[in-house]
Amino acid sequence: MNTEKCTKLDEEFACNELSLMGFDVKKIKRSEEDERPDFIVNDGFVSYLIELKSKFPEFKKLQDRNDRLNRGEIVEEETKVRYENTLSGIIKKAASQLNSYTEEQVDYKLVWLHATGYLPDLQYKQFEITLYGKADIANLVTHQVKSCFYYNVSDFFYRRTEIDGAIISTSKGGKFCLNNFSKKYSTLKKSILCAKFGRAVCDPVEEELQEKAYNISDCNENRKYEPRVLKFLQEKYKQRYLTRMSSYHYGSGIKI
Repeated sequence: MNTEKCTKLDEEFACNELSLMGFDVKKIKRSEEDERPDFIVNDGFVSYLIELKSKFPEFKKLQDRNDRLNRGEIVEEETKVRYENTLSGIIKKAASQLNSYTEEQVDYKLVWLHATGYLPDLQYKQFEITLYGKADIANLVTHQVKSCFYYNVSDFFYRRTEIDGAIISTSKGGKFCLNNFSKKYSTLKKSILCAKFGRAVCDPVEEELQEKAYNISDCNENRKYEPRVLKFLQEKYKQRYLTRMSSYHYGSGIKI
């Protein structure tokens, strides 16, 4: 099964990255059964409570892949990139841990989602899609494709009172994701932590203003009824020929 448990290496990775940015990082002590979050980070002005979660590939899927590679087979994979219920469950657990911490006052509550294993880039994309409900939208006239925030179910929307933002990462790098549904969106956007990520910040409001993406966070339609959501998108941007595209991740491997 997929796991959310962080290894000591994951924790060391997160602590080192935050320390290199110049933050004071305090590891919150807890036992195996304790539900408290992982870190309190301070920049000298405000504090950030962070719960770190790691995402590994499914054990059975990984075992089957390794068995096929050991038999000398070429392993080809096609995975639809979409909202993941397993990831949503991990985010829900992180939100509960952040919300239950009352030992000291903090300014912002963040979840850090770290992808590890043999498909970290796929997991990274799934993190962002699950947080923002993102979808790829094509204009059938201009053939231009843009991302659309909140086209699908969004964990940032459902956890808007519990999670102010998120860090998503692989061992190669990461991104800071702002939750524009949070009441603290405007101040977190101006925070030192957000600034440290430079261009690696995901902000649906800014991306819409710069015409890099669509943003339908103002849509009240139930996301289960896609025709209504698509109609709202078309009417908001006055573009009749918009349609959703499915996105896939392709990969292959062979043991040499």
